Amino acid sequence: MNKLTAEKCRERIASLKRNRRVFGLALDSEIYLQALEIALPILEQQDRGEGSDDTFIVMRNPGKVPFIKRPTCDVAEYLVQLYQHNPEAVCEVITYRYAGASGQWVQDGRELLAELDIGVPAAMQGRGEGEWIEWGGGVMPVSGRVMVEVRFKRCSFLRKAKAKQLDWTHYGNISDIIAYRIIPERATNQNGEQ
Repeated sequence: MNKLTAEKCRERIASLKRNRRVFGLALDSEIYLQALEIALPILEQQDRGEGSDDTFIVMRNPGKVPFIKRPTCDVAEYLVQLYQHNPEAVCEVITYRYAGASGQWVQDGRELLAELDIGVPAAMQGRGEGEWIEWGGGVMPVSGRVMVEVRFKRCSFLRKAKAKQLDWTHYGNISDIIAYRIIPERATNQNGEQ
C-alpha cells in the first residue's frame, strides 16, 4: 500500500470536490473527503519534518461524553473508519508534544485534555443558541443535521442551511465561513404547525 502524502491528499480532495460538484458523492465518498480534509494538516506537518508530535483524535457524539483516540494506522484511514461507524460524530485532530524541560505535554491544537469531560465543543461553551461564534476553518463544529446561519468572508449576505450542506474548510477566498450561529428548532404541534 502506498503511503498517503500531503500532495496525494490534496489531489484526492480536489478530485472528490470536483466529483461532488458534478455528480454528487455517495456517503462513503463524503466520509472519505471529510477524513482527508482532517488529515491534510497533519500530513503537511509531517512533510515539514514536524512529525515528532503525538497525534490524537477527539471524537464527539451528540449526547455523549467526548473521548480521545490515538490513530492505530494512517490518520485518514483511521478517520474513515471512525466516521463509518459513527456518522454523526464530530472529529478533530489535535497534536501534543512532550516538553522535556517541563516534563509536561504541551497542546498544539485547540482542545485541552482537561475539557474533554464537557459534552459540547469548547467554542460553544457559555454561548446560547443564536449567538454568533467565530470560525477559523476546520471540521464541521456541530452535527450535520443542525440548522445554522453563517457569515462569509468579504460577503455581505448570510446563509441558512443544515451544517452538512456547507463547506467548513478555509481556502483563503471569499466563500470561507468566518462565523456561525445555531438556529433553534421551533416546536411544532401534531399537525406540523408552529
